[in-house]
Amino acid sequence: MADLTAVRGHVAALRARGALVALDDTGAGWSGLQQVAALRPNLVTLDRSLVAGVDTDPVRQAIAEVLGALTGRTDAWLLAQGVETRGELAAVARLGVPLAQGWLLGRPAPGFAPLSADVADLVRSQVARARRAGGLAGLLRPVRQCDATEPSPGLPPLVLVGPRGEPLALRLADPRTGEVHTAPVSLCAQPADEVSETLHRALARPPAHRFDPVVCTDADGGVLGLLRVEDLASAASAR
Repeated sequence: MADLTAVRGHVAALRARGALVALDDTGAGWSGLQQVAALRPNLVTLDRSLVAGVDTDPVRQAIAEVLGALTGRTDAWLLAQGVETRGELAAVARLGVPLAQGWLLGRPAPGFAPLSADVADLVRSQVARARRAGGLAGLLRPVRQCDATEPSPGLPPLVLVGPRGEPLALRLADPRTGEVHTAPVSLCAQPADEVSETLHRALARPPAHRFDPVVCTDADGGVLGLLRVEDLASAASAR
């Protein structure tokens, strides 16, 4: 097993230079929850051994859900490796896995090639179905959380939270200028809330905050992630 202390040092040095960190083959070999907790990767790949047959195996589905929740709370993306069947694609989309790779989507090639028309239609239909079935859960984007008293909270976007994990403010970057600013939490929602109603509430906010992200929280008020107004509008129009 790799020396995690040494690996953490190398990862910190790479991050200081602007690198993103990926943890490969999670769930197989040495790559597991301990490494996710220690390295805090930006991208976590779900090993092919856990993706194969995920559409018919409740245990594999449960593992994907656990890793999806973990990566979402640590500001990372989960990628399903080796998606080879339509059933597997449908399952990972239904489980809210945001990224996938595999022979169903494209074979190895020297350069990037567009998806075939039938696969592109399949991806769109499965994502739309997952979003309709899952309320807001399928639209969640991971976000980092930082104590509101922290003097240097880091790069946006992030949520400034209070002592009980409650969202107090947002740290955002202006999309045009890149200028970082602090915005109030102008709207919170929960995963079971209806997409169209949440979009309506978001657009009813004052103009200065109308397009700020919506904070999604659990039943105890803890932050689960952010909802972009653009994603809400896209999901609502797909209904």
